[in-house]
Amino acid sequence: MERARFDLPMPGVALSPGSVERLMAEPWRYGFISLLRRIGADPRIDPVGTARRPQAEPFRLGQAPSLAFAPREIADVREVNGRLKIRLLSLGMFGPNGPLPIHMTEIAREREQNRRDATLVDFLDIFHHRYLTLLYRAWASAQAAAGLDRKDDETFSFFVASLAGHDPDEIASQPFPAHARHVPMHTFVQTSMRSVQRGPVALWPPRMGTRSAA
Repeated sequence: MERARFDLPMPGVALSPGSVERLMAEPWRYGFISLLRRIGADPRIDPVGTARRPQAEPFRLGQAPSLAFAPREIADVREVNGRLKIRLLSLGMFGPNGPLPIHMTEIAREREQNRRDATLVDFLDIFHHRYLTLLYRAWASAQAAAGLDRKDDETFSFFVASLAGHDPDEIASQPFPAHARHVPMHTFVQTSMRSVQRGPVALWPPRMGTRSAA
């Protein structure tokens, strides 16, 4: 399988060269969900969270080991081997809100900053990347607006059409909208109801031994 690469000169697609430069210089201006949505809007790559292998994705997600409470979502962004390396301050196993003991964050932070040993951080980023992309996919699957980023990912039309018993493929191939067919039927029903109300009303004869209500 061909390895996907994130080419920094990307004119006319989701992230322009200027956007990549601003992202690296000022990562605090971006949010986790909004950034992945812009990256995933590129039609040349698989939707975020659907690739079978990480090699098919042109970016990497991870977490920066920090003991501070996260003031923002994205810690830093850099380019590593032709791919964007996006590290978050939260939503991972490190930090005061992470599931690991706090001394594990201290060890990982001290090794990365003082010894330039990112072995522990890189190992946990294997799991960070996988579940963070799945987290985004779960969010995007429930958002109608996110489905409009890519032409073939719009699914809410199918959901709404299914409630009415329609097939979106049949609706798209018909020159007359399916819902417009009910307009003449609505007028016919109104006319029929008026004729029934204005027509003669049958009165049942009373039974023997009873008096008519009239």
